[in-house]
Amino acid sequence: MKNYKRIGFVLAALSAGIIAAAGILHLEIAFEVMPTSIFAAGIFIAFGIPQIAWIIPTIKQLGTKWYIAGIAWNGALIGFFLMTLFPNPVTGIAIPPVTTDIAIEILQSTFIGLSALMVLYERKRKRLTEKERTGLT
Repeated sequence: MKNYKRIGFVLAALSAGIIAAAGILHLEIAFEVMPTSIFAAGIFIAFGIPQIAWIIPTIKQLGTKWYIAGIAWNGALIGFFLMTLFPNPVTGIAIPPVTTDIAIEILQSTFIGLSALMVLYERKRKRLTEKERTGLT
């Protein structure tokens, strides 16, 4: 049982660091585009701040529902990024990705993978705890 707690903590710490890095990169882009487009800057700030705030539920290991919400949020952000790669009805152009964009998507994908592992470990830990409680070990 101790091993599962240790693995859970390591996964949580890695996930928290990765999502913090993605949030910081979003904020970096926001301040980079702010002089030319306050609207675009606002979008990146709206993406970056929640990612940085997501450190708290991740490191505290608040449970499966929180992990799934983090997976959904970052999946939606990846979807938004993919939509910008194609011509859209608003601007009529596709935005080519730059190095920072790709780094953010890699970080978000890694966060999704680690969060999925955390969900699996949490479920396994609960099954083990239930077996210990009922004496079926």
